[in-house]
Amino acid sequence: MTSERIFGFDLIRSLATIVIVFHHSSFLFADYYTIPDTLKFPDPVDLFFVGSGFLVGRILITHFITRDDYSVQNALTFLRRRWFRTFPNYYLFLVINLVLVLLELSPGKLNSHSILYFGFLQNVHKPLDLFFWESWSLVVEEWFYLIFPLLLLCIYRLFKYKVFNGRKAFLGITLTLILFPTIYRLVVYDAALDWDIFFRKLTVTRMDTIGYGLLAAYLQVYHFSTFRKYHWLTFLLGLFLYFFPSLFFNSWDHDFQCTWFFSITAIGVTLLFPMLYRWKEEPIKNKPSRFVALISYSVYLCHLPIAYIMQPLFNEISLINTLLLYLVYWSIVLTVSNLIYKYFEHPITNLRDRFG
Repeated sequence: MTSERIFGFDLIRSLATIVIVFHHSSFLFADYYTIPDTLKFPDPVDLFFVGSGFLVGRILITHFITRDDYSVQNALTFLRRRWFRTFPNYYLFLVINLVLVLLELSPGKLNSHSILYFGFLQNVHKPLDLFFWESWSLVVEEWFYLIFPLLLLCIYRLFKYKVFNGRKAFLGITLTLILFPTIYRLVVYDAALDWDIFFRKLTVTRMDTIGYGLLAAYLQVYHFSTFRKYHWLTFLLGLFLYFFPSLFFNSWDHDFQCTWFFSITAIGVTLLFPMLYRWKEEPIKNKPSRFVALISYSVYLCHLPIAYIMQPLFNEISLINTLLLYLVYWSIVLTVSNLIYKYFEHPITNLRDRFG
């Protein structure tokens, strides 16, 4: 169930990783520079969500849907491979974050609800804003990995004595995963609710972003000629839809920010994929985008703990020393992430085929 590496996807994954680390670590140089509130960037997490939906969608279509045979074993195979890829790093850094909070080396608090983090339950339909804040996006993805194949399995079992049309089932579930969160945001919207923790970071309000990636995978497989034909048009339109709402963020009403904002940016990212899919080979010899993309999961999990540990070193130092120390911070993040990927994440991922 291997997948080819495509430069376009590695590029946006690496760019998203860099933007996230820069934004989350900006408090390290806050004595000399603070990112203005008026300077808004599109949410780079959207790139991860749509990308995950696209890549996982292609895997499901290629290995299961096209055979019109989706059994319990198929679902378990898919889940096993996903969980071997995502669980080990998540639980490693969950424990690390717990220890850092206990030792008062990072902000956060612990209480009886902290146990929910072990079941990916901290932001399913209600926010639990205690610690390990970057884990919210992982919860959205893990529930997607569970819900989609189970819904597919239910449809297969329901129609097992008739003709099971995997293509229609895939499209139907994809549209459901897009429509349900969109409608849910419209129904539960309340002006008193915080945009970030009640809409941006909840699983029930954000799974549609991954659904758009599934839709892109469906179009790439079943309508390939159309998918490629208008790549320049969709790319330019995608850039506009992805950047426009964020650049004019402060001018929109709160209800738009909590509802249609997420749909527009997700559609924008989705429209980039016909062009990104064409960029197969990285032009730079050492392939820096591939390197960052490969270790991006480890970077995402380790950059904040490292920033919290290093924060005292940034107190009351000169501008030059701040800049030099910030470069050291980036070097440590990339080095540690590479070591984790090479000696922990990748070896465990390779074990998944032994547990068939």
